[in-house]
Amino acid sequence: MRALVVTAPRRAEVVEVPAPFPAPGQLLVDVERVGICGTDVELYTAEMAYVGQGSPISPAARPRVGWTAPASPTSTT
Repeated sequence: MRALVVTAPRRAEVVEVPAPFPAPGQLLVDVERVGICGTDVELYTAEMAYVGQGSPISPAARPRVGWTAPASPTSTT
């Protein structure tokens, strides 16, 4: 799958990364669109105060549009 990766301040590239595999009881969502927010801009420009201080950045709050992928044959959901 493709992912946008910030490689340096004001530099990003689209790269191929392994697709995630859902664990039992989880679903996989094929994301069609995703929003860009102010935090993403701060990451791209390296203006975020805690960049480089070891604080994890989670993309969980990003607005997304997608579809539930077909369940794995071993899925219980």
